[in-house]
Amino acid sequence: MLFVDKEHIKDTLRDYCVQEGFALVVNRSKELRYTTVCADERCRWRIHAARLADGHTWAIKTMKQKHNCDLNLVTNPTVNCEWAARKLLEDIRANVDIRGKTMNDLLWDRYGVRMATSTLYKMKDKAIKSSKGVMMIPTQIYQPTFKGLIDGCRGLVGVDGTHLKGNFGEILLSAVSLDGNNEIFPVVVAVVDYENKTSWSWFFHHLKAALTASGRSDWTIMSDRQKGIDPSLDQVWPKVPRRYCARHLCENFKTDYPGVLMHKLFWSVVKSCSQWTKWKFDPTLCNDEVTNNFVESFNSTIGVRRIAMVRHATRQHLSQQWVEPCICPNIREGEIFDKRV
Repeated sequence: MLFVDKEHIKDTLRDYCVQEGFALVVNRSKELRYTTVCADERCRWRIHAARLADGHTWAIKTMKQKHNCDLNLVTNPTVNCEWAARKLLEDIRANVDIRGKTMNDLLWDRYGVRMATSTLYKMKDKAIKSSKGVMMIPTQIYQPTFKGLIDGCRGLVGVDGTHLKGNFGEILLSAVSLDGNNEIFPVVVAVVDYENKTSWSWFFHHLKAALTASGRSDWTIMSDRQKGIDPSLDQVWPKVPRRYCARHLCENFKTDYPGVLMHKLFWSVVKSCSQWTKWKFDPTLCNDEVTNNFVESFNSTIGVRRIAMVRHATRQHLSQQWVEPCICPNIREGEIFDKRV
């Protein structure tokens, strides 16, 4: 029996071990020779292969085919992530949300083996990355969301990244705006491998295309001082106005100005409502937010798709019960409070 190279014979032996229900141990692995034996020390099964004179092809020289051990390994140590990813690759491609139990059932039905659930999800991650390279799920923006953003939201868009809790890790990049009632309005989300200049540039490219497609231009991007955001905006969207989260700026000040006094003075200035302190705020934006909390509160919810859908449905239902359609409740209550003060 001939093989293309050494890796070919190793893969074939692994398939054979799974098929027959035993594990093997590599006894000798050199440039010209490859010898394996059964993992059961009582068994005399052995196979020896060598490279032929052409320098590439391998062939089995000797093989003791008879086993005198129990050929019934359900959890076979020969079954690793690479092997399982190769066998279940098409199933994972067809359904990236496939559950661990389903994958285990497929392995059992086809090959008579099982794997630990945690190992299965690691294997699934490897299969996805091997088939797609860098995993970047296209930006999700739907027509009703886009229409609500353009017609009913302020021009302030906060962006932030957060780690996803799960077997795959990954980073969730999100853009969130505020509607006419000063409540959270999710705009776009994306999942990337790393939070760096490359991923942020890709994200801002799609965000810019979506926001500017309507012809509306009064957009302002708010962010923390996360590495990669400013260089990406300089490259992709250099003319867009920017704001920085005051809470993150305050954290940066603590390094050079420790103590409570600096903290109190900083927030006294930030929260001041005089015309002088806010003269630089864009009047067309109609928003004086100084922190990125509304984006981070959105990121704190892991079930992004479900949360966004429930939020939109709830807001629509409540808005239909408003008595005064011209002024939103939160804005009206804020005006009443300002008059009392």
